[in-house]
Amino acid sequence: MKKIILFIGVIGFSLQSYSQIYNLKTKSAYSSINIESKQDYDYRQSHQGQDEATYSSYTGEKNYIFSSFYSRDYSLAYKLTSDGRIIDYKNDILGRYFVGEKMYYKCYKVYIRWDHGGETSGSLNYGERTDGKPKFRIKKGTGSGMSVYNP
Repeated sequence: MKKIILFIGVIGFSLQSYSQIYNLKTKSAYSSINIESKQDYDYRQSHQGQDEATYSSYTGEKNYIFSSFYSRDYSLAYKLTSDGRIIDYKNDILGRYFVGEKMYYKCYKVYIRWDHGGETSGSLNYGERTDGKPKFRIKKGTGSGMSVYNP
């Protein structure tokens, strides 16, 4: 019995040394992989190679909603009015907005032009909540960062 255990130990040590010598890479069966949702994939595929429309260049149907959105600390962050005005309570600025095309299932693009001249975009996602109210995402700065607000 001792010989069998010694033999298994020697084999195991040899295989470990062999993998270290030849720098063999092994993957764990439990390593995480990034799998995007079907909605994210469809959205990414539908917008490849297309120019992004801006507030000024958009020519599709324009809609408006009336809703207030709150930050994580429950302070009022944004208000969208039914006449196309947007109020940013965090930065104390005003602008105009409209809801444009459907991006994917129950999610619509929002185009914004601030009164100081800057433009940005966001989205209203009705599919993330069960109460029928949308989550509001707004693009921050020139990067790809988005902030999320709840109604």
